[in-house]
Amino acid sequence: MLERDKRVLELIKNLGICTRQQIQNVIFADVHENVCLRRLAMLSKREEIKREYFNLGDNKNAYIYYLDNKPNKDTIQSDLIITNYIIKLISEGYEIVESKRNTMVEDNTSNAIIKFKSKDKSKYVFLKLESEEGDFKSIYYNFKSESKEEIPNTLYLIDKGLNVVKRIKYK
Repeated sequence: MLERDKRVLELIKNLGICTRQQIQNVIFADVHENVCLRRLAMLSKREEIKREYFNLGDNKNAYIYYLDNKPNKDTIQSDLIITNYIIKLISEGYEIVESKRNTMVEDNTSNAIIKFKSKDKSKYVFLKLESEEGDFKSIYYNFKSESKEEIPNTLYLIDKGLNVVKRIKYK
């Protein structure tokens, strides 16, 4: 296995799900897209990664790459937006330590808890894709009261353009 294959596995582990284009932007930016396609096909054939073909709307179909559970087709669009946000953090120089997705099962939009590191300092954020439904604070408090894990004290609501619509810091 090549070093960049290991980087692909680590990236998919950190992102949860991603497209070929997202992987190419992070790891294979300086080579032709066929190189990325061949490496992903090889990793899939060896069962190092899994892939599933999804209709992403607007006559756009693509393979989605993942390691564990097959992505939910109802939340795939919003999951990929969160993946884009995590890629944005990576491109700004942050190291992604851990990310957990869709931590609220009854909710119909994507969310994630992301632990990232800049220099020596680790930070947690609770990331929620903007939704027309529900109150942002109540979503956070409901999650915090139901969860048995450490909950970030910073909550970000993002829109589809990866802009932070609202940032709330809790004590």
